[in-house]
Amino acid sequence: MLKAIIIEDEARGISNLTNMLRKHCPEVQIVGIADDMTEGKALLADPEQQPDLAFLDIKLSDGLVFDLLNEIPTRHFDIIFVSGYPQHGVKATWYNSSGFIMKPIDPDDLKEVVQRVVSKRQQPIAPEPAATKNTTAENLDKISFSAMDGVYFRSHKEILRFVGNDNYTNIHFTDGTTIVVSKTMKTYDEMLVNTVFFRVHKQHIINLNYITKYNRGEDMIKLTDGTDIPLSRRRKADFFKRVSQHKSE
Repeated sequence: MLKAIIIEDEARGISNLTNMLRKHCPEVQIVGIADDMTEGKALLADPEQQPDLAFLDIKLSDGLVFDLLNEIPTRHFDIIFVSGYPQHGVKATWYNSSGFIMKPIDPDDLKEVVQRVVSKRQQPIAPEPAATKNTTAENLDKISFSAMDGVYFRSHKEILRFVGNDNYTNIHFTDGTTIVVSKTMKTYDEMLVNTVFFRVHKQHIINLNYITKYNRGEDMIKLTDGTDIPLSRRRKADFFKRVSQHKSE
């Protein structure tokens, strides 16, 4: 049984979701309901609740639920966003959610995303490599990344760059794909020190093997995919020292 909470500011929306869960998802038990950001924060902070799953409306009467999630850097529950505002769908992916359901709720969509959470929680969690200051290129293969839809295992040679976004990191691969993980840039900066990766800016870590040009006038680094990455002034000296020592893997 999944213990779930609902944060929704419309009574009709709460009633509708509760009834649909009761009818279509008997494996879900509602243990708490909040109708605004303040109550939602109190509900999530209650040690007696500890939900497995949270159904979150995005636009609440006193703000966006994203602001509430930003105050909870470590979460042990899955998230399903329920919203009538499709423009928030992209930002919702930053929060490693298990799904985004549009209102009015389609029962099939609800069953599918709940089953996704059930399946995820029935599987053993793949361990991620511990942060270390002595990581080498050899033990970088493979790195595991826990994303919204599962755990990815990729070689360091497939990773082009990391882009920080508050408590999340966007990881860009050489095949053009991107995943979002709920780890900070600091985690990867510590994990990847003294490897083929270098943090050139507070928001950017790049794979040194994929540099094609340094633009001296603009302090920009161009990568093989055509992306221009800013080079921080305080990191410039260390960058050129690292590049001079680097040998392509």
